[in-house]
Amino acid sequence: MKLITLIVVLLLERFWPVLSRLRADRAAEQALHRARLRLADGLGQTLATGLLWLGLPLLVLGVLNIAPQGLMGALIYTGASLGVLLLLLAPRQAHHKVETLQRACTEEDAAAAQAAWAALASRASMAAAFAEPEPAPLPTPTPTPTPNEPVETPAHAAPKNTPPARQTLAERIIILGFREWFAVLFWFVLAGPAGALFYRLTDWFAHPPHLNNSADHTADGSCPRLAQWQAVMDWPAARVYAALLLLAGGFNRGLTAWIEGSTGEPANLAQKNIALIQRVGHAALELEREDACAPAVCLADQSQWIKAAAAIVLRSLLLGLGLVALLTLSSWIR
Repeated sequence: MKLITLIVVLLLERFWPVLSRLRADRAAEQALHRARLRLADGLGQTLATGLLWLGLPLLVLGVLNIAPQGLMGALIYTGASLGVLLLLLAPRQAHHKVETLQRACTEEDAAAAQAAWAALASRASMAAAFAEPEPAPLPTPTPTPTPNEPVETPAHAAPKNTPPARQTLAERIIILGFREWFAVLFWFVLAGPAGALFYRLTDWFAHPPHLNNSADHTADGSCPRLAQWQAVMDWPAARVYAALLLLAGGFNRGLTAWIEGSTGEPANLAQKNIALIQRVGHAALELEREDACAPAVCLADQSQWIKAAAAIVLRSLLLGLGLVALLTLSSWIR
């Protein structure tokens, strides 16, 4: 049943444009946080969070357990799975933002490319668990001065020795593929719709919109305890995703990057998970880093990076689907 559900979800995502409109304002996440705030007025923020975080997955699990056997039970399971996945997958619509950015770069429209990059790389789109600063803007062509013409240096221009953004464009697209798609599907395969719901609720409650400060929530609304729990849940999913990236791209380079590790030790488990995906994914692309190209050609060259990163994410998801099919045929997954 899980294999059929995954295939139907991917087909609906590809050919049913209504889903994009339903997710345009992150309606499911916003409705969840509104319910949480209403409950917090009477129960307190911590209790309200715990009630929704644990209660909703347990409710789904209970409904599935009491469902009758046979055809009716299969229909209930499939319906619950489809509903949960369609609500939880790609809540930030990153893949559509990537397509917009690719078109802008292909047309060499600097203004549109900068706007699309800002939307793609913003904290609202990236999930605050990355603990990353806002990235540098896309490189834009630099006019070549004529002889005897002074070169204008804008007051806001970055100095020459400014280090590049910690995550380049391709790395962010690969990481967004993990956050938006793979992690939820991974927990769906392991624990069904209740597992997928539990993971996404952990993600949303770990990094909610601004809330009043409390013992369990920082001033910006994040919940460190749930963020740590999400990092634990990400640990196995990140390693499976990295392995699929190896198979979908340059295996030798990616494996070398995995074995050699990062140059700097990440501060916590969440950053270690992201650093692994970022390092292995970029090496598996088998392209030079795009932040090292000449400014005059970078904007036009971004399209190949976007295509390569989006393609390796898609191939990884398809390889994962093939793995689920093999496990289904071997009766390890039902």
